[in-house]
Amino acid sequence: MALVTNSVHFVDSDVNTHFTDGILGRGTGALDSASMYADIQIAEGSQLVGGNKLKIESIRILSLENVTYRVEFWEKSVPLATLSLNTHGLLGAVNMVAPGGVQPSAYFATGYQVATLFAYIAEQLDIPYHDKSGQGQLHVNLVNISGTAKSANSAGAVHLRVGTIAAS
Repeated sequence: MALVTNSVHFVDSDVNTHFTDGILGRGTGALDSASMYADIQIAEGSQLVGGNKLKIESIRILSLENVTYRVEFWEKSVPLATLSLNTHGLLGAVNMVAPGGVQPSAYFATGYQVATLFAYIAEQLDIPYHDKSGQGQLHVNLVNISGTAKSANSAGAVHLRVGTIAAS
């Protein structure tokens, strides 16, 4: 495993592996909202990368459903049922903007629809990231913050792209 010494331009989830379960939405039976967690491997060329410090600058979600998400980045794998604030640090979170929604002043954000595909983009981010487990992974929690439940499997397919991860 090698450490990142250059920027990693994109880290992508896999629609067949990550975020494939259904996720309840706000007001659909969950206390507030529900989420799904994934460890996504960071790669640079053909090398896996280690757990040094990085900076996340953009996020893009493509979805087959009009569901708005908060993307949370953790420094270590987070089994939510046994969450310990002392051992799993939340490094940053971004609420994506629904199509036609208001852009936050802290970053550039947009949400729009193209045919049957929904796109959510947040740019000009400055989220410090550190993989405390040293496995070269992004530890991501995708939280459904909309009133619509996300479907399971291919009907609710979601692709997350975390962009321009700069070595800090």
